[in-house]
Amino acid sequence: MNYIRYSLEEAHTTLVNFLNSDEQMSNVEKAIDILVSALLNGGHIYSCGNGGSMCDAMHFAEELTGRFRKNRKPLAGVAISDPSHMSCVGNDYGYLEIFDRYLQAHAREGDCLVAMTTSGTSKNVLKAIEMNLDEICFTDHVDYGVKNDWDDGEKIRYREGIPGEPENMPILN
Repeated sequence: MNYIRYSLEEAHTTLVNFLNSDEQMSNVEKAIDILVSALLNGGHIYSCGNGGSMCDAMHFAEELTGRFRKNRKPLAGVAISDPSHMSCVGNDYGYLEIFDRYLQAHAREGDCLVAMTTSGTSKNVLKAIEMNLDEICFTDHVDYGVKNDWDDGEKIRYREGIPGEPENMPILN
């Protein structure tokens, strides 16, 4: 029972710290601005991840196309989770290509990618981030990031003011 209490207290502390962080609240606002802009401009919101992060990506997309809190028209959300696509591309090109090839086929200018990785090191998610889309990345281990900037551990890192780079993308942890 102590482990259950500890886990719930840890989740509570994490949420309180998140809510009390001006930086995190700013990241949430930036993420919302990216998502709303994509939708208002006729774009789609794609989401991807591996394992539990894929389940989160699917749930996120279904909240857009289904009902979240109230009845409304569906929003253009797609999780990259089609098993036939994933097994075909994984077999023919390798698992590294599953998200990237899907985005090459379907994503268009103005679309957005919500990339989810708990570790921040999922190579196929990082490869999807290389697509020229606005991105939002959810991870447990970093604070902020811009695509194409990872260390030797290939974790996404923050970079600011680099000429030719996209605007900073919010990463929520």
